[in-house]
Amino acid sequence: MNDLFNGEFIITNYLILPRSMLKLGLNATEMEVYMLLLDRAKLSAQNSGWRDEAENVYLYYTIRSLADAMGRKESAVKAALLGLERRDLIIRRRQGYTKPNRLYVKVPRDEPSDEVRRRKLSPEKEAWDRLARESAPPGSRTHARRIPTG
Repeated sequence: MNDLFNGEFIITNYLILPRSMLKLGLNATEMEVYMLLLDRAKLSAQNSGWRDEAENVYLYYTIRSLADAMGRKESAVKAALLGLERRDLIIRRRQGYTKPNRLYVKVPRDEPSDEVRRRKLSPEKEAWDRLARESAPPGSRTHARRIPTG
């Protein structure tokens, strides 16, 4: 059964997608594969032994396993992996015949505009703050000081 979100319940089983990924023009399958790989990379980072000689985290996730996790065909997963590789979001290192590829997941950097957007107040919040300053009693901290003209 589904519950309405009330702001208090905790979602424990979720996948993350960096906001900057939305601007890369990925299709839904590529985003889903990326989220699954990033989730698996987080687990690999927590477990010892899943780092290469340069201390980079890697993981193994077979195409069959990805397809099963997503309920998609292997051909769709292969295409998504190729798309992610072309966009420099993952690196696949072949391990040899019949062995799964070693996968490295890259995380795109936030753009400067993302940081500015997070810090900036919404227009509604700015308007309410301005109204509160202008309507505050004289001498209070929030009172807007007006400089007499002429």
